[in-house]
Amino acid sequence: MIVCDAIFADNYEYTSRWFGRRMNKPAWRSYYYARNLILAVRRSRNRPLYHAVAAYRLLRECALIVLAQDDKWQRLRLIGAGAVDAWRWREWQDLGAEVPEVKR
Repeated sequence: MIVCDAIFADNYEYTSRWFGRRMNKPAWRSYYYARNLILAVRRSRNRPLYHAVAAYRLLRECALIVLAQDDKWQRLRLIGAGAVDAWRWREWQDLGAEVPEVKR
């Protein structure tokens, strides 16, 4: 079905800033962004270059949070918590936490 002259209101995830439009996802996504990025590097290509790229991406995300996001401290704290949890993933396995198998 085609609708002509439809008006679509922009949702809450996009906000206008002084430098353009920025996605404003919920703050809890920062935790999973950091955790999943580090876990992906550790599980797939555990090499220094990939760790450097992950560190660059995390620093870039922190800079964007400081410059343009709301809830700055909460987002930065969640990125730190996600990074710490990703590095402690082996400890979780030792405690008996259910972790999916990874093929190597």
